[in-house]
Amino acid sequence: MKHIALTLLMTTASGKKSMRLDGYRNDWAPAFSSSEGVDTNELHETVFAVKQSNDKVLLETLYSVSDPQSPDYGKHLTFEQMGKLVRSDASTQKVQSYLRSKGASITSVTPHGEYVRASCSVQCWNDILAADYQHFTHQETGRTILRTKQYEVPSVLAGDVSFVGYTTELPPSRVPKLPLTLSSPEVGGVSPSLLHSFYDIGTAKGSADSTIAVFEGDDQNFSPTDLSSFQSLNMLPAQSVAKVIGGHNISSVCNANPQTCGEADLDVQYGMAIAQESPMTYWYINNDTSPFVAWAEAVAAESKPALVHSISYGEIEKNMDRDLLEMFSTEAQKLGVRGVSIVIASGDDGANSFLARSNKTACGLSPSFPATCPYVLAVGATQGPAEYQAEFAETSEKGGVITSGGGFSDFYKAPSFMTPVIENYLTTVSPVPNGTFNKSMRAYPDLAMIGKNYQTTIGGFTRGVSGTSASAPVIAGMLALANAELLAAGKSSLGWILPKLYSNGTGTAVANDITAGRNNCCAGQNIYQLTCCPHGYSATKGWDPITGWGSLNYKRFSAAFASK
Repeated sequence: MKHIALTLLMTTASGKKSMRLDGYRNDWAPAFSSSEGVDTNELHETVFAVKQSNDKVLLETLYSVSDPQSPDYGKHLTFEQMGKLVRSDASTQKVQSYLRSKGASITSVTPHGEYVRASCSVQCWNDILAADYQHFTHQETGRTILRTKQYEVPSVLAGDVSFVGYTTELPPSRVPKLPLTLSSPEVGGVSPSLLHSFYDIGTAKGSADSTIAVFEGDDQNFSPTDLSSFQSLNMLPAQSVAKVIGGHNISSVCNANPQTCGEADLDVQYGMAIAQESPMTYWYINNDTSPFVAWAEAVAAESKPALVHSISYGEIEKNMDRDLLEMFSTEAQKLGVRGVSIVIASGDDGANSFLARSNKTACGLSPSFPATCPYVLAVGATQGPAEYQAEFAETSEKGGVITSGGGFSDFYKAPSFMTPVIENYLTTVSPVPNGTFNKSMRAYPDLAMIGKNYQTTIGGFTRGVSGTSASAPVIAGMLALANAELLAAGKSSLGWILPKLYSNGTGTAVANDITAGRNNCCAGQNIYQLTCCPHGYSATKGWDPITGWGSLNYKRFSAAFASK
């Protein structure tokens, strides 16, 4: 696979300019082709990520408020306190002044100055960034975006800017959607009542303060009409989405084309079915732009974010800019410092990527971002309980439609608390994993939840939906329930739970251990046409890179984390 290298202009201590090549790069060909004749007067917006202050102190603070052995455990920072820690006012002002001097207009600045969004003509950006903006058209969808294959940070801003968005990064790969099927609980479907019963949720409820958000993209809509029907069908309390950001909540769209609503309807309906009485925010970010840049900019500006965020979208990690991976990590740390939990689906193609679904030559261990970020809770998938079987890892090879994603990052280092479980896994599992991976890197997922055949109301009908994207909002809902208990007791929210989850046997105590399954196969509904690759990881006793610690038992989880 050919990767285009981003060229960043750096300034050395001696004042000489040096060029840094970034090996993490979107594959511009063959998915995108450029077209000649761009109008250089066309306006375009970019986002300058200002280098934030005290990055080491930020990480130390995150550990101090997240480590149960720390005297500051649970003492999360306010929005203002966090901003005071990371803001770099001089750099923010310098970036704005420079851009204005070059003819750009400032359209927005986040409250603590982390992101400066500016508008200028294509010619203006070409001059400022030594870029060559062109229109790139996705050959499959016909959608066109304005991007440049490389750019340079102006030398005068080299010490102030870490990344410029809407330049080289491309939208996430468009993963082929598995077809929705008309279904019913009688054929092994998952319902809210099954989840409440099997995972020991009981009568737990959310609260007005225990907020939850789902992030969507990829042209997904959720239907308020479908939500109401789902709640009525499952005898759930009637509850509307409390806040909609970015639109994409039109019921008629779902009625006309249910395929465009499967993910969003699933997330909203099951997140709310678990975290009943917790206000939900539906947050849509346009995939045609740069969703992870937009996400970072949006959460940095949110003074009172939902306490649990569920994200069911991802990208092949090696397709991401290193600077973008760093930017996401920083924003995840900042949310964790403020007591916010981020829940990420681990992916649906096992240890490989969706590219191998129809092309076995594309097999190869391929971690999925942002599940690979150490500052999120990555969630895999299981199956079995809805079909009256013992729970095991969801794999397409065993009729699971998808295969629970998992593996090792190629970019993020493993936190020290994760090292012992990785070592234990690699010395006890059989067969020993093959393929190229680095055991010193962040391993994922952390937990799992049933992911097969969720009975979801989409376009007015009950349809079966499968995936780690089903598992993630259910776990997020459970975290919202735990937050409700904690807040009612006058304690702080969960925040970043990994340090506690991986310490003193907590993971074993709160999860149903999953010991069967291997994630070498890609997603697929026809077992006779599946791509099963040579490489993958096996489930085993304790933590493993397919189901993490296992599926979450809410009663045991609540008891373990209520003592914080």
